[in-house]
Amino acid sequence: MSNFVDSLNNLANTVAYNNALSTQTNLSVDFINKFGSYSDNFSQITPVGNEKYIWFYVVSAILIFLSVVFYFVKKMEDKEDVENKKPLSEKPVTIIFNITILIMVIFICYSIYRHFFVYKPQYDKWFSSLPNDARNLLASINTVRQTINAINATRPSYPSYQPRTVNTQFLAKVG
Repeated sequence: MSNFVDSLNNLANTVAYNNALSTQTNLSVDFINKFGSYSDNFSQITPVGNEKYIWFYVVSAILIFLSVVFYFVKKMEDKEDVENKKPLSEKPVTIIFNITILIMVIFICYSIYRHFFVYKPQYDKWFSSLPNDARNLLASINTVRQTINAINATRPSYPSYQPRTVNTQFLAKVG
């Protein structure tokens, strides 16, 4: 009976999730059609108020990942080179690690600058230029987005199939 109830709950979650996605799409299209032109004067704002260029954040995340990988490779190299006592400048992984850290810091600082000193002021001006109808519609879009995130957080992860174990004590008594 529990599997049946779980299946019904999963179906209900899926239906709610799909309906919320459809609602968000419809509201976003409606917002763009009615109020999308308000973003034309702003270089960093999409028609629904999001940040236009996010590749800085993606590159920053990739550089963080690479820095962590090079850090562990560098640690392994340091353990192997204890006998050789090479200077830091002769270790290629250390050089690559240091360059990656430097580039990562530059990209993170630039991403923070672009978000807080370029995008946010433009967003504030854009938002203040919107009429009340547009603000209400934007609030509805954000509410649906939060609903989608909440539904997504409660969806099951569907673990892989694991066969049932055989009760050997019962088999010993029977057989």
